[in-house]
Amino acid sequence: MIKNPIDRKNKPALWRNLILLSAASLSAIPALAGPLPTPNFTAQNLPGSAGIPSGNFENTAVTTHLYLTSWSGWTFGPSTGIVKEGATFASAYPNIPGGVYALFLQGGSSSATQTFTNPAGLWQLSFDAGQRNQTQTQIVRVKINGQHVFQQQIDAGPLKRYTTRPFRHTGGNMTVEISGLQTTGDNSAIIDDAKLETVGAWDNAATWGGSSIPSLFADVVSIPAGVRVAVAENRDEKAGDIHVEGFLGALDGGPSSIRCRSILADGVGATFQVGTDGSKHQGNFTINLDTDDTARDLVGFGNKFIGAQMGGTLDMHGKAVSSYVKLDQTVSGGNTIDVRNMTGWGIGNEIVITSTDGATNSSGSAGWLNYEVFTITNIQTINATIKRLTLSGTILKRH
Repeated sequence: MIKNPIDRKNKPALWRNLILLSAASLSAIPALAGPLPTPNFTAQNLPGSAGIPSGNFENTAVTTHLYLTSWSGWTFGPSTGIVKEGATFASAYPNIPGGVYALFLQGGSSSATQTFTNPAGLWQLSFDAGQRNQTQTQIVRVKINGQHVFQQQIDAGPLKRYTTRPFRHTGGNMTVEISGLQTTGDNSAIIDDAKLETVGAWDNAATWGGSSIPSLFADVVSIPAGVRVAVAENRDEKAGDIHVEGFLGALDGGPSSIRCRSILADGVGATFQVGTDGSKHQGNFTINLDTDDTARDLVGFGNKFIGAQMGGTLDMHGKAVSSYVKLDQTVSGGNTIDVRNMTGWGIGNEIVITSTDGATNSSGSAGWLNYEVFTITNIQTINATIKRLTLSGTILKRH
């Protein structure tokens, strides 16, 4: 549970009941290794991966670079085409790892779209990408069947591998759209070797190589390097300690949760991800850390924690939410307040209306304790700036 800090300037603060409403990514610093529990559940990649048809863009008819409207199943938008390694848009890349040719996306209306059939399941799309040169700032977005699964400014330098968020495909036609979004200047990204990789659902026993899934605090979970697992929509999973050396993510959609003692992203490439900076998680995802063993200290992190060490990454990004807002006017009774410039608050959220009094009030007691906590039961739009919140109780103090 993350609570916003209380602001004492007539600003009600939202107590976020989700752990991932902050838009921050943490890369771990090295930590001392310590004893880890022996796992009784070890994840494995489910069989199956799929190369996107012509996803390596090997068009031998191109001698340097060529703007195209379509090619080999792809439909290209403006300022989009294929380039040969070392030439023009790929001058910084004399040796493209995935072959000799690559896609280029120039400017903010460039795109490459293809529809093909793919089996049902959980998937991630990965691809190599780099900027045209060190000064370029192209932003690449990926949509799958219209769902936003990746958006990021690509790094300059050698081509590197990027991976989208995990997503569900129900089978049949899959439409992949890779777009350039940077409208400022003449910016180009190089894209190559696009592939689909299977992701194991936590609630699928095959992910764990057996007939059951982790479901008890006694279960110690290992996700080895190179293995991909995701918590599905509308699922409430449970385990003890979760040791991630590969990838653990969450599908967007219906509310889901993990209840556990710890989650440790351990090692370079180890990732616990719920949304990304450019593709924020829009649904509800809750992490409950629970243990009654106060003497426990796992790898120096304590008895219950979400942590990362030795280059592991925690990547958690939720939809935009105001951390605090201002009251439009003084209130001292009733069950409604008008607030300014509110974003992302919803019915059922708890808010704190902070104290107006100073260090002490008229009776000599601690004035800063005169805050009040309510649940939002209704939201009414008054105008473009002001919203009226109906609260779960009567306001007793002056704010």
